[in-house]
Amino acid sequence: MGATSVTGVGTGAADTYGAGNKGSERMSLGVHRLIGPRVVACGEVTLNGGGAGTVYYPNLPGGASLYCAFLQADSGLYPFVTNFTASSFQVTGDDDQEICWEIVKKGIWGSLENDGSSSVIANT
Repeated sequence: MGATSVTGVGTGAADTYGAGNKGSERMSLGVHRLIGPRVVACGEVTLNGGGAGTVYYPNLPGGASLYCAFLQADSGLYPFVTNFTASSFQVTGDDDQEICWEIVKKGIWGSLENDGSSSVIANT
C-alpha cells in the first residue's frame, strides 16, 4: 500500500510525481494522427432471403485500395465480400445470415509511411 497525501503536499502528493507535466499544447492524440493500421468503420448487416446484402459507409479517404474489409459470421456459410469500393461493398452468404463487418486501413504499426502498400511484408 502506497502513501498518499490529503493535503496536496509531501511525499504522496501528485505534484511530486510530475502530475503538472502535461506535454506540449500542440500535442494531439486523435485517431486521425495514428500511423499504421486501424479500424475505420464496423457494424452488422443481415443478409436478405437470397443471401446477399450491401453495406454503405462514408467515403474512404484515399480510395478503397488503402483498406481491407473483414467479415465474421457465427453460423452458416462463410460470407465473402464483392465489389469493394470507397463507399460500399456487397456481402454474400446464407439466407437471413447476420454478419459482423469491419473496414481496416492498411499499414504496419509504427511505419512512418502509411501508404497501405502490402509489398512491405515479404513471404518467407
